[in-house]
Amino acid sequence: MHRVTLDFANAVIELVAEGPVEENELTLVFSEMREAAYKLQGRAIKCFIDLRQTTISSPEMAQRIKEHQQAMAKLGMHRVAEIVTSSLLALQMNRVAREAGVHERVQRFSDADVARRWLLSGAQPDDR
Repeated sequence: MHRVTLDFANAVIELVAEGPVEENELTLVFSEMREAAYKLQGRAIKCFIDLRQTTISSPEMAQRIKEHQQAMAKLGMHRVAEIVTSSLLALQMNRVAREAGVHERVQRFSDADVARRWLLSGAQPDDR
């Protein structure tokens, strides 16, 4: 299950993923995120990605995530806050972001409030 929402005022696309994500759902998630990004074109897009309730992905899904991150970067993705509580998932997401060439735009957090503050301000947090 997932939820994608758009905070137009702050140019934030939010994704909350819960449980394992199936292939067809991943396609829908990416489509919804790209649609939101098109609405924000010309602005510095920020993404708030809550992965606390999901699991690591298969290599095929990781490849699709990498391709999606590259596409979002082309659409203006400026900063990404990922909330991750699983160290394995954090490692996988680090690798995917590095391979996608967006690792400098991504910060990982365990606290959603700290992540939101960083996302909106850009200031490096002391309490990730």
